[in-house]
Amino acid sequence: MLSLESLLFKLIDIQALDAVGLRSMDGAELLSPALFIVASGEGRWFAGRVSIPMKRGSVLLMGAGDRLYTTNSPLSTSNTMLAYRISFRVFEAADDGSVRTGDRVGPSLVCLQDFMALVDIAERIYGYRGKSRPLDRMRVNLWFQEMVLGVLERADDVENKRDAAQAVSLTTDFMERHYMREITREQLAAMAGMSANYYSRIFKNRTGKSPIEHLNEIRMKHAKRLLSFSNLSVGKIAQTIGYRDEFYFSRKFKEKIGASPTVFARERKPQRKIVSLSTAYTGHLMALGVEPYATLMHDSYPIGDHLRNTILLGTTVPDFSRIADRDIDLILCFESDDRRQLEALNRLAPTYPIPFHPMEWRDHLRTIGEIAGKEKEAELWLDKYDRKARSARELLARKIGTDSIAIVALGRDGLAVYGNRNMGAVLYGDLALTPAAGAADIYHFKMIAECELADYDADYMLVIGDGEETAEQWSALLHREPWSELTSVRKRQAYLADGRRWGGYNPMSHEWIVDDMLRMLTIQ
Repeated sequence: MLSLESLLFKLIDIQALDAVGLRSMDGAELLSPALFIVASGEGRWFAGRVSIPMKRGSVLLMGAGDRLYTTNSPLSTSNTMLAYRISFRVFEAADDGSVRTGDRVGPSLVCLQDFMALVDIAERIYGYRGKSRPLDRMRVNLWFQEMVLGVLERADDVENKRDAAQAVSLTTDFMERHYMREITREQLAAMAGMSANYYSRIFKNRTGKSPIEHLNEIRMKHAKRLLSFSNLSVGKIAQTIGYRDEFYFSRKFKEKIGASPTVFARERKPQRKIVSLSTAYTGHLMALGVEPYATLMHDSYPIGDHLRNTILLGTTVPDFSRIADRDIDLILCFESDDRRQLEALNRLAPTYPIPFHPMEWRDHLRTIGEIAGKEKEAELWLDKYDRKARSARELLARKIGTDSIAIVALGRDGLAVYGNRNMGAVLYGDLALTPAAGAADIYHFKMIAECELADYDADYMLVIGDGEETAEQWSALLHREPWSELTSVRKRQAYLADGRRWGGYNPMSHEWIVDDMLRMLTIQ
C-alpha cells in the first residue's frame, strides 16, 4: 500500500451516469482510479466476484485495472439510478522531490454506505464542470480533496473495526479449540498482531470481559461437563481443561459456580439427558447402553428401530422447539467452524463438539464413553467387538484368502469407491481383507464414472445400496458393460449390501458389517 502522507490526488473528470450510461461501461477496464457515488435509485453491482448493494449514499472506490459490472444480476441497476463517476490520478512524492504515478489508493476495493455528504460534494463538483476560471478550478480541487479525505478516513475507520472484530474472533476461536493448553494474554495478543494492553482493551470493549476471563469461562463450562458426566478425578479434570494446579482450579471453580467441584459432581451425577445431533454419535451412545434423550434420525437408519423413548428432532436440521422447555444436560455434535452455531447450542446446554475427521471410530467411542461416564462400558464393548472381528477374520481368511475386495456405492449422485474410512475401516482394517487395486490409496471415498470401474477391478465386489430401488438397478447393471466385464461379476462374487446398515461410522454399524460379511461370504 502507498504511504498516504506522500500521495497527491488530481481530479481528471466527473460524469453523471444514468442506467444507460452505466450499462455502456459494464465490464470495461478502468484506466484510472475512480469513485462511484450513487445519487438516486438502487441496484446490485459486482466488482470481480464481490456483490455490492448500491443505493443513494453508496460510495465505491476502485483502482486502475478493475472492472465493474452493473447488469449481470436480477437485482442489477434500476432504470432510475443516477451515479457520479469521478476519475482521478494518484501521484506519489518521493523524498528526493520526484513524483511518480500510483495506480491504487489504500485497499484495492472500498465500499461505503450511507455517505450522504459525498453526494452533496459530487453534485457541487458536477455543477462546476467546464468552468475555466482559476479560482473555480481551485474550489473544485478543494472539494475533491475533501471528498478523498472523507473516503480514506471512513475506510480506515471501517478497517480498524474489522481488524478488531477479526482479532477477537480469531483468538476466541483459538481459546474454544485449545482451552486445555497453557494460554497467556501475551500469546493471544501476539496472535492478533497487537500489544497486550491494546488487545485486552479491544477484547473487553467487544465482549465485556478480559481475554483470560473469557478463557476461564470456557474452561469452567468443560469442567462442569466432565464433573457431570465422567468419573475422572478433580485433579485429572483440572489437567484436562488446562489447569496445572488442582487446588487453584478448585478455588476458581467455587468462585465462579458457587460450589466446590466435588459437591457439584455429587449433585449432578444422576442427570443423564444427552442430546445427539449426529446419527453416528447416537450409534455410539446406544452401544454404550445410553439411549439419547433426543436426536436427529433418518427414517431408514436401522438404529432408529432401537430407540424407545428418544425425542426425534428431525432428519438433518434439528427442531429444538420439541425440547425447548426441557432441562438438557449435554449436547453431542460434530465439530464445526461455525462459532455462532456452537454459541447457540451452548445456550441450550453444555455442548461437546467431537471432530468426525481425523478421529477414528474407536476414539469416538472412548471419548463419548468418557463424556457419558461409560469409560468401562466402552472398553468392554471394544473388547467384545475385537474378539468377534478376530474370529470373523479367521473364517474369511480360510474362505477367500488374499483375494481382493472392492466396495462400490450406488447413489443418486453417481458411483463411489470406498477406501480406508467407514466401511473400509472394517473390511480392510478389522477383517484384514485385501483392498482392490487403487482403493488402498483412498482415505474415505472417491466419486468415479462407470468407465473407471475397471481401475478398481477385484475378485469380490460389495455393492452398497439403500433399498428395493437399488436392488432393481443392480439387477439391470449386472447384464451390461462395463459391469458385466468385471472379474467379480463374471465369477458371481458380487454382492449387494444394505447401505442403511453399513453407512454409519459407529460401533453398531460396524458390528452389522461383520455379521453381514460372514453371512454373504461364508454361508452358501
